[in-house]
Order: sequence, then C-alpha cells, then structure tokens
Amino acid sequence: MKLIVGLGNPGKKYAYTRHNAGFLLLDKISKSECLLPFREDKNFLSEITEQGPTSNRIIYAKPLTFMNLSGQAVAKIAAYYHIKSKDMLIINDDVDLNFGTLRLRSNGSSGGHHGLDSIIEHIKSDDFWRLKIGVNNENINSKLSTDKLVLQKFGAAEVKKLPKVLDEAEKIVLEWAEGKGEEKSKSIE
Repeated sequence: MKLIVGLGNPGKKYAYTRHNAGFLLLDKISKSECLLPFREDKNFLSEITEQGPTSNRIIYAKPLTFMNLSGQAVAKIAAYYHIKSKDMLIINDDVDLNFGTLRLRSNGSSGGHHGLDSIIEHIKSDDFWRLKIGVNNENINSKLSTDKLVLQKFGAAEVKKLPKVLDEAEKIVLEWAEGKGEEKSKSIE
C-alpha cells in the first residue's frame, strides 16, 4: 500500500496559488486516472480517494489542515493503513526551484518548507519520497517574502506552461507508484 499526498491549503482563496501545487497535481491525476472524486474524511483531516486492489492500493490525500499542520493528517492516514514512510510520496511546492523544475528525492530535510517540517515532526522520519514542484518566479521573488510569494497566483505565462509541468509531474508520480521511481530533476521548457 502506498500513500501519495499533495500539499496545499483548503479553500477557494488558495485554489490556484503556488503553495497549492500539490493539490493541483492530485486533481489532475484524479481526472486522468478516472479516480473516484476526492471525499472529505474528518478522521484523516483530509480529502481522500483510492486506487487499486487492497493488496496494491494507493491512497491519495489532500490534507485540510492548512500547510503548516499537514503532518497531523499524514500521520493519521499512515497509522490507520500501516503505511511505512518509505511508501509515502509527498508533493509540495518549492520556492528554491524555478517554475517548471521538478525534483524527486527519496529523503532529506524539509528545506525550510513548513508542510514538510510538520510531516517530519508527526511521522518522526524524513525517510519519505517527495516531489518538489518549482514555483519560484524571479520577477516577483525579489519583491516578496517567501510566505507571501507562495500565496501568489501563477502569472499569465506560467498558467500557459502549467499544464505541461503538471503532465511531467504526473508521469513522475505514476512511475513512482509503479515502483519505478528514482531520484531525478527535470526542467520543463
């Protein structure tokens, strides 16, 4: 059994912000893989959907705890389904990567990302996979603090490029789910 978590903030206010890159990707995967719609599960503090038979099930989750408390939801799901950290993939935005850059890593620090900090704290491990989606825009980055930058909506040029970025990110997630995931970095032009 595997757990794939897209990080973001709930609510229309945050729907297309940089911080919600994880939610955007899971919504795309849900449509293209014809998954059942995400449903709110209060026990897991998340919206979840599932794919596959019990022995090979993949749980997809979008925590509703807001970014900085994501670990609460991840820990509840992992404990209930007995999912080991190495069988988790967390999808998050990364302001240290330029928009269009994707990076899959098998473990590591949070890199200052508060959602990852919360997950590491609650599952007591940093030994989980993470797909980082670059959201840095040098044109606005110099004008805003990180916490304000991640709450910005994507610019017009980024919106045009976003489907291609999400297509490539989806390929990486599905390869990982099939057990073919390996660390990689890719820039989408």
